[in-house]
Amino acid sequence: MLTFAIQRLGIQPHQKNLLVRMTLQSLHTSITNQKANILQELVYQNIHQGLPIML
Repeated sequence: MLTFAIQRLGIQPHQKNLLVRMTLQSLHTSITNQKANILQELVYQNIHQGLPIML
């Protein structure tokens, strides 16, 4: 079953398949949907490229 998933996703031997869950919460103010979407996209792009993430 795992082999099928690896083939379906096209994962290369040096790659990993991750599930990432984020909770965005400010201690000082509400986070708008637009800001949350921007942060989510930034995290996704950096993970996809293998870059470190600092928010």
